[in-house]
Amino acid sequence: MSLWPDLLSSALVGLDKRACAAPAQDGPLATVLPTGELDADGLMTAAAAIALARRAGLRPVRGLEPILAPAEQRAVASRGAGARLAR
Repeated sequence: MSLWPDLLSSALVGLDKRACAAPAQDGPLATVLPTGELDADGLMTAAAAIALARRAGLRPVRGLEPILAPAEQRAVASRGAGARLAR
């Protein structure tokens, strides 16, 4: 997405030093992305929408097995607590 670098640089240096204009988009992002010259609110809205779309498109890493936590060694409850629960 070519808008992302423009949004990033405008957010880093400020809109007063680097204005950012968003072109009209096609597809699902067209409903949430503002178009034209962006103010601070529009810049943050566009950045949030594009960041979410970029993350949603990532594929999980294959071949990595999760590290399992060791089995619990302690009792779930003490004897006294178990007796009170049993009553």
